[in-house]
Amino acid sequence: MDWNLPLDDNHIPLNLDILKAFLMLLKINLYIKIQGFYSVIQLIKKTQKSKVNYIIPPKEELNHLARIMNKVCLLYPTRTKCLEWAVTFVLLALKRGWKCNLEIGVQNYPFIAHAWVECDGKVIMDSQDLREGLGIILNEPFRKLTV
Repeated sequence: MDWNLPLDDNHIPLNLDILKAFLMLLKINLYIKIQGFYSVIQLIKKTQKSKVNYIIPPKEELNHLARIMNKVCLLYPTRTKCLEWAVTFVLLALKRGWKCNLEIGVQNYPFIAHAWVECDGKVIMDSQDLREGLGIILNEPFRKLTV
């Protein structure tokens, strides 16, 4: 799926959160290029701690992290695709104790694949219709049964 970075509302000053997100995005890109996609899924599974009581953060906090991610993508030297954006967001959310999922969906014809983030059943910074239009093939780290 041709995913475009939302470019609105990126007036976030450079700060430690931006640096942490930038370094996480760099790490994710390296993992994917060197070790492959499976290593990123393993990283998400390792980051989720079973003893942590993950919370659903307020919408404003989710949107703030999304704006941080968008700012980082503008600063990043190469184009960021939906997978890298979503994985980085989920890892940063897990470190904050938030219950967010990486979701990956596909469509057969024409073939389309897309990755996004969901929190409490709501799509973050993407179309809310994704669940209806794409068949979910992966949701991590908080797996959901799909019918």
